[in-house]
Amino acid sequence: MGMLMSLLTVTLYFKDYYPWVSGLNISLVFCVICVYGLGPAGVSMTLPADLFLQAWRPSAFVISGTICWVSQFLIGMCFPYIVDSFEELCFLIFVAYCIFSGAFLLYFIPETKDKTMVEIMEDFNKLNFKGMESNIDMKDFVLATKL
Repeated sequence: MGMLMSLLTVTLYFKDYYPWVSGLNISLVFCVICVYGLGPAGVSMTLPADLFLQAWRPSAFVISGTICWVSQFLIGMCFPYIVDSFEELCFLIFVAYCIFSGAFLLYFIPETKDKTMVEIMEDFNKLNFKGMESNIDMKDFVLATKL
């Protein structure tokens, strides 16, 4: 997605020099929308189910959904002003955000594949409460299975 936005930034710069680049810009915008819909948009609603215990999931869904919708609303409302300010370079803000998000996921979020909810919670507790013991009550995890 970051690469598509970088390419879109470059093609927006050259749109005045080559008339065929405008069609490429339109197709790149559609590609960005498709990649977003197939990637981060779907993950934002399924990730809380993997990261939170059953007792905390409703609150996690409400909070993550609210953050997602509010941030999309703010981006939609602020983007015309960003375009007026940065012109062709308006997508570089999103490229920087993609790079920052990728680095954050790589260095701070633990792998959850093939782990039970207890193991995932213990991994997060190790990150959040270094040097302290986990106090997760095991009776909450009757339904957790390792797939």
